[in-house]
Amino acid sequence: MSNKLFADFPATDKATWLTKVEKDLKGKALSELDWQLEEHIRLAPFYTAEDTNERAAFQAANAWQIGEDIVVKDAVAANKQLLQALEQGVDAPRLILEQSCDWTSLLKGVHTEMIALHIQDKANNRAAFQDYAKGGKLVAAYHQAEATISNQLKLHQALPQVRTLIITQDETTQTSTAIANLIRRATDVLEQALASGISGKAANEAMLFQVCIGKQYFVAIAMLRAIKLLWANVLKAYKVEDTTLPPLDVYIAPSAYDEATYTNMVRASTIGLSAVVGGASRLTILPANAAHEQANAFTSRIARNVQHLLKMESYLDRVGDPAAGSYYIERLTDALAEEAWKQFQEK
Repeated sequence: MSNKLFADFPATDKATWLTKVEKDLKGKALSELDWQLEEHIRLAPFYTAEDTNERAAFQAANAWQIGEDIVVKDAVAANKQLLQALEQGVDAPRLILEQSCDWTSLLKGVHTEMIALHIQDKANNRAAFQDYAKGGKLVAAYHQAEATISNQLKLHQALPQVRTLIITQDETTQTSTAIANLIRRATDVLEQALASGISGKAANEAMLFQVCIGKQYFVAIAMLRAIKLLWANVLKAYKVEDTTLPPLDVYIAPSAYDEATYTNMVRASTIGLSAVVGGASRLTILPANAAHEQANAFTSRIARNVQHLLKMESYLDRVGDPAAGSYYIERLTDALAEEAWKQFQEK
């Protein structure tokens, strides 16, 4: 069908396009419009299919999960906040546990089988969580501070539906170095698992990547795609087959916001869009006033609604790989991936 649509138009190669561009620039060199993203990454303002590598789509579906962070200091109060978030469309909340808690009170009235629960445990609730999770349907990602790889994998083996190897991006930058460090950290975990007699497939299926993005729209898209590309290369190198890539849990870097609450709402929209186009599996939109004060009911609702707009009005969850075929994004993805892979191999 596509060939028939374009049959009446002559094929045009890159050289022809460049001749036209140079004419329109009226003597100005095209290279003057290049973008020096990093020391070793320089991007031209114009690309065609001749500049990109052909590859399969990064993903067949784009039904990302809507996240929200809830700090748990009191189980009853947190339960109230959790239920409100779920009623307003959140389907992948993260509970940040700052003290031991009663799981029954915390999750009272919550249909855990219908959501993806994320838990960041700062207070060593692992045993109680494991007992609770065994008694019901629960799909979750569980991160316990300072837990060993061995203990994290044992928890995953006891609860296969729970991802326990949370690979966190420490930097709040969108650079090839941040990508390389994330992949290196994940590879170290994979090697520790293999050394412990655990299969690469089992280790990979216990992983989740936490990635932060900021205001550089196209770079954020390419960064998420580059992470997927490089981890697929790592799995291939270690001969890990018949598995899927770990989910990308994406959140907005706090440094992307300032004290202008309403401006931050606009930023949240564009940053959230870049996460979705880049292929986030889960996305947390930071409330617009989070940089300078406690989030309130209004800013929390707006943060949720940004994602509802991206899904229910923009239908981006119905497009498998929104960035596929964009020559500029494909080239930027390759440039970041190539530089990150080079850094990864150097250390």
